[in-house]
Amino acid sequence: MLIPQYLTWLQTAEDGPRADSARVLARVWLQSPLDAAQREEVRAALIVLLDDPCAAVRQGLGETFAASDRTPRAVLFGLLQAEDEAALPLLRQSPLLGDGDLIVALGEDSTERQVAIASRAELSPALSAAIAEIAGPEACAALLDNAGARLVPGTLRRLASRFGGVSSVRERLLARGDLTVTHRYDLLVLRLLEQVAGCLSPADETKGDGLVSRLPAGVEEETSDRVALQVAEAASDSDLESLIEHLRRNGRLTTRLLLRALCCGRMRLVTRMLSRLTDLPVERVERVLGGEGGAQLRALLRKAGVPVRAHQTFQLALWALKDLGGTPASDLALRQARELTETLTSELQDEALGENGDILGFLRSFALDVSRAEARAYLRQAVRGQIAAASAA
Repeated sequence: MLIPQYLTWLQTAEDGPRADSARVLARVWLQSPLDAAQREEVRAALIVLLDDPCAAVRQGLGETFAASDRTPRAVLFGLLQAEDEAALPLLRQSPLLGDGDLIVALGEDSTERQVAIASRAELSPALSAAIAEIAGPEACAALLDNAGARLVPGTLRRLASRFGGVSSVRERLLARGDLTVTHRYDLLVLRLLEQVAGCLSPADETKGDGLVSRLPAGVEEETSDRVALQVAEAASDSDLESLIEHLRRNGRLTTRLLLRALCCGRMRLVTRMLSRLTDLPVERVERVLGGEGGAQLRALLRKAGVPVRAHQTFQLALWALKDLGGTPASDLALRQARELTETLTSELQDEALGENGDILGFLRSFALDVSRAEARAYLRQAVRGQIAAASAA
């Protein structure tokens, strides 16, 4: 080979030809049969090219060597220290870079490089965890988009903790089926609070941690209750236990939520909340709620801390539940939940039932939400029926 002549030519050649020649030389290294002496000459020339004044030369090397497992180590690490145009293809693809090398690169505080690493075809649990711990939100969003990333529960927990307030990460987390019920609850609360905050006038806004920190009185509690009821609907029994413990630790396991869950037909949540508040087995609570009421029910409610003024509302909801064919052991179907809320909304108009303004206002809003959900479900079923009929025709 004529490497000495090539190096002499480089000193006077234009940028474009030098960049083209760098790609050719890289392909020679990868594809040509070279003896030991020739390989040393080519290796030396490639290293010289790392210092070329034209960035396109290094970019050509990075793109040509990107997916190869035969890149000279000195060239590989030289290109990683070069411009992003040269380094990014290697960070995205090079099989020579181990987790340790990539974790070091994550710490360079370059969004583009972090995203490139998070976009690799395969990411080990350790590297995924490092991205969740070190990288910025753009790279973490890319991590969640990466089907080749192996994410353990602890990594998802860290992503939710660091970037729950960043919508691009939060929405990707919420789209996952393996997100824990407690993190789903936390992220949904954040989402709704952001939506409320976004409706405030600029004069009412106080920026803090990416979210308006001053909200109208009661908004945070109202949002927490709504999200808890939403999450509870799709949660397994064991997930419900986790959710209730999470609510308790955060001061959200309230008698207001208990009454709202009852009036919305979320009976699995009701029985487990009462069980936690009274230290009684779930089966015992279900038997009391399924009975005729009276002294046993009042004793249960007192032990749970339910205000006396709400006892009659609680009893009324249990009677309506029985009339609809429901039981304390299972949630009501969508239609039954709507009928229950409509019954209670009508009955609670009677001021003799006590101060039920809070629960009545909530029920009216919830009844509308349920009606909308029921209408959407009906339309989806109708569309599926039309599609099936058209396919059979």
